Amino acid sequence: MGWTEEQIKELTYVDQELGLSYCAESREVYVEMLEIYLEQGQENLERLPDFVDQKDWKNYIVAVHGLKGTSLTIGLQAFSEKAKEQELAGKGEEYDFIVNNLNDFLDLYRKVLAVVQAIVDNE
Repeated sequence: MGWTEEQIKELTYVDQELGLSYCAESREVYVEMLEIYLEQGQENLERLPDFVDQKDWKNYIVAVHGLKGTSLTIGLQAFSEKAKEQELAGKGEEYDFIVNNLNDFLDLYRKVLAVVQAIVDNE
């Protein structure tokens, strides 16, 4: 699949105002959420490929469902939609879609985590 630079910019955009709205407009709570997101990110980068390798679709679906929600909560609306695509593919038993797009999805996720890390580093 792959994405253009413009698409990557859009997919990794963090709408901090949206994220703050989910955190009672508290910058402190928002930054804590970003830090938790980063911690979970490293775990997810290890777990997601393992789930696919083991054809453990149930846990894969649960993991990307969680990723969809937490991404939206911190303001990653476009990336949340990509996680939703993965979730719906799993629920629809479209496992070839997941397998064929996993590396691109994980590469994008790494870029998202780098953007989130930069926000945390600037606090």
